[in-house]
Amino acid sequence: MKESLADYSVLSGICDHAKREAIRNQDKPVFGNIILPCKIKKDKKRSINEYFDSLQQKIRELCILDMITAFERKIFQRVGNAHGKIEKIVEEEYGKKSKLSENSSSNDNSAPFHIAVTSFVKDQKDIYNLSGVKSLLGNKMGKDLSEKLADIIEHRNWLSHGKRIGVGKESSLTIDEIYKALNDIFDRSGNKIPEHSASEEEI
Repeated sequence: MKESLADYSVLSGICDHAKREAIRNQDKPVFGNIILPCKIKKDKKRSINEYFDSLQQKIRELCILDMITAFERKIFQRVGNAHGKIEKIVEEEYGKKSKLSENSSSNDNSAPFHIAVTSFVKDQKDIYNLSGVKSLLGNKMGKDLSEKLADIIEHRNWLSHGKRIGVGKESSLTIDEIYKALNDIFDRSGNKIPEHSASEEEI
């Protein structure tokens, strides 16, 4: 995610520089060796501004999608690790109670359903998208982060489905706010990764 934010900063800066140069040399149809694909109207400066503003928006949207993709990849890696460990702990600890119950002379029912104990653990297939992660973490990440994650999910859906009405909605969060929210959520889902972790790369 940090790389996505850095990419946005670089690309946004390049776009701003290109816009200034295009306005400064607006009488020339070619910017460097790049022909601007926009149709230059009578008001050349306005045409150039509109084109580069649109380009800035596309850069922002693509970088947000890239950031969410990076977050999703890392959070589901963590979900997989947690699921395996939790399932093992439940099976081992509940299994101990089962053995005690079997060895007891009394009619001890301290480990009911021990033969199907792992079925009580949420399956990874139940947490297959970001809404599943939101449901899993629930209030543990706080109301503010929960609302921001819901907002980010809606924004991602809105972008991915052609900005159609009724499919997701545009977020008012800035790209920096989205980055911070996703990073905070990742931190809440486990121990914060050290700056130079050997096990997992920075997100």
